[in-house]
Amino acid sequence: MTLSRRATVLYSLLVFASGSLLGALTHRLYMVSTVSATVRPGTPDEWRQKYMAEMQSRLKLNEQQILKLNIYLDETRSRVREVQAKAKPEIEQIKKEQREKIKTMLDGGQKAEYEKLLEERAKREEQARAAGNGGGGF
Repeated sequence: MTLSRRATVLYSLLVFASGSLLGALTHRLYMVSTVSATVRPGTPDEWRQKYMAEMQSRLKLNEQQILKLNIYLDETRSRVREVQAKAKPEIEQIKKEQREKIKTMLDGGQKAEYEKLLEERAKREEQARAAGNGGGGF
């Protein structure tokens, strides 16, 4: 059973077109950017403004309620900062112990690279703190 010349050309074009389509589709899927889950909500003041705007628009708060809400948010911020300040030394100790354990499993070259990594991370955290991106809401 021999295929005619037209059928052969048609099948060849069909295979080529389907391969091109499949290639374009896989390229598109491969090149799609992933969503980052590390997007910060902004500065605490930005968060508060958004929160207040949402509360006012959705709950239709009157002026007295807005004043009370601001007081409650200020109180909450103070209390959260107190708790964070109390917990900070303990958290830092836990992180220090973790770093020491990691160092014990590394060889000489890895330890040097790990120290470099820790320094770079500390600089990035300091820059983020200086830029005002160091906190969440309240």
